Amino acid sequence: MRPVFKLSDLGRLYDARLGELDPHFSRKVNTTRLKERLICLIPDLRAQAQGRDVILMFNADIGEAIKIACSQNADDEAIHLVRAAQILRKEILSSEYTFDGCFKPGCEKDVVPASLLALVRMVLRGPSIQDQKEASDATMKVALSLSQLLVFNITKTPNETAVSHVRHVKARETPLAIYTGLMIHAKTRQRGLIDTLSSHGLCISYNRTQDISASLAKSVCAQFDRDGCVCPSTLKRGAFTTGAVDNIDHNPSARNAMDSFHGTAISIIQFPTPDKPGTDREPIPINVNTATQNTIPLLPAEYSEVAPVSLPTSELKVPASRGQVKAEDTMLSESREKEDGWLSMMYLLDKEKLDSGDFVSWAAYHANRQSADIRPISPIALMPLFTEQAHSTAMILHAMKLVKRCIQHLNPGQLPVITIDQPLFCISKQIQWTWPEAFGEDKFVVLMGGLHIEMNVMKLLGDLLNGSGWTSILVQSEITTSGRADAILKGSHVTRSRYVHQVTAAALHRLQSSAYKSYMESLAPPDVPMDLNTWCAANASHVPQFQYWTLVLELELLAMQSVRSL
Repeated sequence: MRPVFKLSDLGRLYDARLGELDPHFSRKVNTTRLKERLICLIPDLRAQAQGRDVILMFNADIGEAIKIACSQNADDEAIHLVRAAQILRKEILSSEYTFDGCFKPGCEKDVVPASLLALVRMVLRGPSIQDQKEASDATMKVALSLSQLLVFNITKTPNETAVSHVRHVKARETPLAIYTGLMIHAKTRQRGLIDTLSSHGLCISYNRTQDISASLAKSVCAQFDRDGCVCPSTLKRGAFTTGAVDNIDHNPSARNAMDSFHGTAISIIQFPTPDKPGTDREPIPINVNTATQNTIPLLPAEYSEVAPVSLPTSELKVPASRGQVKAEDTMLSESREKEDGWLSMMYLLDKEKLDSGDFVSWAAYHANRQSADIRPISPIALMPLFTEQAHSTAMILHAMKLVKRCIQHLNPGQLPVITIDQPLFCISKQIQWTWPEAFGEDKFVVLMGGLHIEMNVMKLLGDLLNGSGWTSILVQSEITTSGRADAILKGSHVTRSRYVHQVTAAALHRLQSSAYKSYMESLAPPDVPMDLNTWCAANASHVPQFQYWTLVLELELLAMQSVRSL
């Protein structure tokens, strides 16, 4: 049996391999010249025309032909290895990579020569072209990582003196080595760990991470000075922007921890829409390869310095509200229809086994009916932290100024909006009433955080249900324990309280529907039936217990609407 090869197939495989070695190769392979080179290199190979195809075959048996074509000894292998090393070193040393402060898409491939990547892939998967074509993305990631480490650790001239580790050159610092060093520094801040990995050629040194951090800080602070305000570059222009202020506490659990942190955090959140997606801002120009001292510049004084301020000791004058604050009736009715739709699914509880499309829980029902439209991603940026505690008039006033300045820079003309938790919300309202010219309710919108809104709603329901025997029913039904029932009344555990009120609303609806069904069955022919709402109002007017549980059901459904709106 003699091996037979079609010249057209060999040409396609040869073209694929050239494309892997040089991605910019676009010329078509000349199969005639390829045939002549193969015959010249393999004497026992001859070409035979068969119609439009050219067939290549061996004169002798396949074993003898392979023996002639692949005859080599250890010296030949060593010569091949030396030649391959010379080729790869020449390409690696002739290329440079400049880290400009960000990792662009495809930067890992750009820093690795195509010949080196092809060699590593052949070592990992084998030299067969077919195996290379079937390689997975995971294999490509491994090959890129190994290739980057080779580029990172290569030296132009060997050092004759004994050294403990390889000296790395900035021009050949690969994205993998830089990212690994910066990530470990950000996670651990351990110099010994970074230097140990650097000595093994896995990442940049600790001193290099400090240089990069200092350069990044200098460039960012310079951009803040040019903008006239502290505004992270990841935020977009022209998108609706809000701020959020909260206290931040860090209490280390390690025994050797020396201190803790109790300060204030300010976040900027944007909400782009398909109509107004916003525009990306220019990236901050950064040069992290110049010689620099590991000195971190100071933030602008108007950001870092919190001016002392105090509220007047006299009673505050609360401005009168202008008009009635009420949502549109159509908006409330549409929201209530969605809750009624969920309650109408309670008949599924009578089924022995639910189908895949049956949604009984409140969250699953509404999630299944949400639109599948892909919305733009909301950029979120954390501003530099403050060591001052949040629970002070000076800090909240300073935070409101910073949020207002940042929003005016990103989206001029927009009314500033800030979200804040309940204790800080009280301070912000006092600031609005004290300085209405700059932070009045018509010039600054202050919202209470969604968590505290829901907690207060749950506490309101708990006050209404306290003493009604509701907690005893929950315990007897094994929905919760007695200790947790008391916590649910106070609204201290939001998730558990939300679940229990959903179960209560479903149970009250089933009881109400059952009573209304009995009423409809008891009617005689001359009687005119009342609709559900009229029947509920009629019973509530003369049955106090019916009125009480109807009120509970209405408040629980209103609380669920409030949760969906957050």
